[in-house]
Amino acid sequence: MEEHVSRTSARQVVAIALVAGSTMLASAIPAAAATARPSGAAAAATPKTASGGCYTGNRLHYVHVTFQTVNGTVTECFGGKGTWHFSANNLVRVCAGNNFGAIHYNPAGAGERRWYFTPGQSKTFGADTSLIDLRIYRWKGSATC
Repeated sequence: MEEHVSRTSARQVVAIALVAGSTMLASAIPAAAATARPSGAAAAATPKTASGGCYTGNRLHYVHVTFQTVNGTVTECFGGKGTWHFSANNLVRVCAGNNFGAIHYNPAGAGERRWYFTPGQSKTFGADTSLIDLRIYRWKGSATC
């Protein structure tokens, strides 16, 4: 089984900020100011987030999450076991890579939903869909985004 990240890797987080009535995905920032952060068992497992560069090397196997921003789309990648919580975002697409997990999301006016993914799957979302959380349970194989 291929691992995404060692448990001793430094933790980075992704902040999602609301700017001028539109959403914007900011770069990795310290945990104290983050709105996308691991929690519970995920924090103990030291999951990995990577800003940019998601389409190189081992990051091809990570879960890729694409958000709409005021400047277009931004893709962030997440690897290792863990749970991340999000706020103030506009979800466009999720690609599972070689991961098993789930997302909890809220399509505008339709109520909260979950999508359970397995390696090789991807899903595109309609306008005004927000990502609530991402959970990675495990990974296996060589599927990429």
